[in-house]
Amino acid sequence: MMDLQALNNDSLSAIVAYLNCSDALRFSVVARSFHAIAKYHALHYVTLSSYGALVKFCRLMLSSMSHRLASIFAIEAKLWIDNEAEMADSSWLGPPPVPVKEYRATGALFADVLERANNLRTLTLNRAEVWMDYEPRIAYAVIALRNLDELILRDVGPTVSRVIHRMQSTPMKLGIPEVDGSLFFVHTSFPLDDHLRLPFVSHLIVYGNMALPSVADLVRVFPNVRTLDLGSGWVKEPPVLGMEINWPKLEHLEGRPEVLTKWRNVTPVHSVRLTIDFDMSYHDNPKILDGVRNAQPVVLAISFGSSADATYWSDLASVSRRLRYLSLDAYGMRYSKHWQKDLKTSIAAIVPILASADIVCLKILCCPPEHKAADMQNIAAIDLAEYETCEAIRTDLPHAAASIPSLRYLSLDVYACIGEPRHGTVEHPLDGRTYWWQYDGPGTEKVARTIDPARGERIAAYLHSPAYDCRRNLKMPWSLDTETMRTSRRNEG
Repeated sequence: MMDLQALNNDSLSAIVAYLNCSDALRFSVVARSFHAIAKYHALHYVTLSSYGALVKFCRLMLSSMSHRLASIFAIEAKLWIDNEAEMADSSWLGPPPVPVKEYRATGALFADVLERANNLRTLTLNRAEVWMDYEPRIAYAVIALRNLDELILRDVGPTVSRVIHRMQSTPMKLGIPEVDGSLFFVHTSFPLDDHLRLPFVSHLIVYGNMALPSVADLVRVFPNVRTLDLGSGWVKEPPVLGMEINWPKLEHLEGRPEVLTKWRNVTPVHSVRLTIDFDMSYHDNPKILDGVRNAQPVVLAISFGSSADATYWSDLASVSRRLRYLSLDAYGMRYSKHWQKDLKTSIAAIVPILASADIVCLKILCCPPEHKAADMQNIAAIDLAEYETCEAIRTDLPHAAASIPSLRYLSLDVYACIGEPRHGTVEHPLDGRTYWWQYDGPGTEKVARTIDPARGERIAAYLHSPAYDCRRNLKMPWSLDTETMRTSRRNEG
């Protein structure tokens, strides 16, 4: 076994660089020889999820670690704070946990940090408008930053608007979503000058229908957007419903299906992801898929629930003549005790319909439910009963999907909603795992063989990119399909 303490500083630094902030901090207290290098890397990328963590960070960086301020590359302040109106509304509960005076003092510390962290590449600030109201110097500090590649200011209003107008950075990724946790105290003003143009923004996150402008104005301000994330909420409607929008470089689009029906991009969009389950809404309004029809995507990612029937799947399979990669997330099954049975039923309904489509890659995702407290007494029996069903899904899916003539790649991804594999007495063959298969052979006679999941994800990434031309037969780049090329050369020899 390798002794980490025997490594030189360069090698140890290269290893520690793969750790995130919290892991690097924990590693720094393992041994004296690791402390300096691990703490150095821990302060490159900082994530702050609580008010207390922000206070400690600011005090540390402005005292003993002030020489490291210029080495911070990313700050993500994801904590929630209340504005004065929210505090007044909840005053009947007693005094606020943090008074306004203390918020203002902490805002001054945070402004000091931002003013001296002049090499920041990434800045995420939750409740941005509130922070800038408490301490205006925060706005001026963000404006003065020159090296930002990514800027996300969540909770927008007049002050954030001034930052966007005057910022000296040219970030490729810009996020200006409205806050969704404060239903009664949101801003209704986010003015954008008629002459404002930000052509350097290629990745835009923007959702909310209170202060933000409509899509028509966003096109004018951000003409070169490649990826557009409209979130899972509502967006202000354009002046004319169904109007044509000209985002010539738009490649990836995310949003509610109802929102996407309000406008149409002049050019097709390579990839579309619908952010909510809409199978129940579909039966009331089949035109809910018109937004996807307008986009004509090559890649379509959706989540679905128990209301998805044959009519739904038939409409979905024919929604785009360019559709080659379909990603289906059975997220709605996370509440079902019989999620394995529900998943098998859904697969049996989907596969025959996709046989008439030109799907090249099919990915199925599922989030199994967590065991409830009442189940813990019989956890062993429950796990054993589920095991056979899980194994059947894993073994039967590749054979069932082989009936899709055009299919070349298949994936099954069972993930945990809380980010960790589900604990049980038996290791399920599906829990927290990703499987990939590649089909060899013509038409429905093809045979599935397992491939490395990392290679499968690289193939999926290639299909997601505009480099893939759906009008031609799928030819993988050499770096992605090395095994196939070796096999073909061996056969030719």
